[in-house]
Amino acid sequence: MTQSMRRQIEELGGVSAAELREKYREVFGEETSSRHKGFLRKRVFWRLQANAEGGLSERARRRAAELADEADLRLLPPSAQKVAGR
Repeated sequence: MTQSMRRQIEELGGVSAAELREKYREVFGEETSSRHKGFLRKRVFWRLQANAEGGLSERARRRAAELADEADLRLLPPSAQKVAGR
């Protein structure tokens, strides 16, 4: 990690949720609906690092896409009976 990255991370460590939302908008180019400081901080840190160091390799991107294609995703929430343990 470069000194510049460390400095940016340290600066963002003590900012408000509103400031993190603004930084999120800067680095992702879109709004976020989250107001959770911890989540926003992690996402912004991750994007800053990915931008600085190049993100995932093409091989890693392909593998992630393969895993996502193979995943069984729930399209509907469980019924109320199943949730209640019936």
